[in-house]
Amino acid sequence: KRDAPHLRLYFPTGSYAADHQEELVQRCEAARTDILKVLGVKHFDDTVDVFFVENRDQMKLLTGYPVTGFAAREDRAAFLMTNPDWRAFERHEMMHVYAHNTWGPASGAWVEEGLAQFMDGRCGAYSVDDVCRALSNTYVPMDTLTTQFRQLNDLKAYMQAASIVGYIYRQYGRDATRDVWQHGVDVVPKITGESVPAFAEAWWRQLTERAKPVSKADAMAILKKGCG
Repeated sequence: KRDAPHLRLYFPTGSYAADHQEELVQRCEAARTDILKVLGVKHFDDTVDVFFVENRDQMKLLTGYPVTGFAAREDRAAFLMTNPDWRAFERHEMMHVYAHNTWGPASGAWVEEGLAQFMDGRCGAYSVDDVCRALSNTYVPMDTLTTQFRQLNDLKAYMQAASIVGYIYRQYGRDATRDVWQHGVDVVPKITGESVPAFAEAWWRQLTERAKPVSKADAMAILKKGCG
């Protein structure tokens, strides 16, 4: 167990995480600072617990789910898998915790995961925008993304949601992002002055212009392995 300002971090004895705890502590401290800045929160004094594990089996023992990352929002705890072949998604999972405890419950899974993945910002060696554009020649319609998010392909849905949330944050600001977080896609016309379909088209045009190429080999590797 390691203590940092407003954080408690736990590392399994003899694990990869334990051997790299100095780096991971620094990463989590930086993540906390950056997350609170994105959320516009100046003071959040509650302690967040961060648990590191090496594999999905250990994650399942702790959380009940064999996943690579998990956030217990109400308990203010994040669970992260990391090993020589997988980086921890501390910014993603910690954003879940801080956003829930400052902005309140998310209006939908798409914006909750979108904000968390936007905070992480990466997928493999690329940005979420790069990968979002590389994985598809078109985008999932907003009504499908917002109502059927958990039924879609995980990787593609997460990348699109993250790119859209990032677009809202950059173009319209933190308050607009918080409005969508709290009230859902129905507030998009009020925020943007456009219908939801027109907003989606504007986002896609900008994405197409700003996204950098992803090689076919790298795209296939990301599809197979994921973003870690």
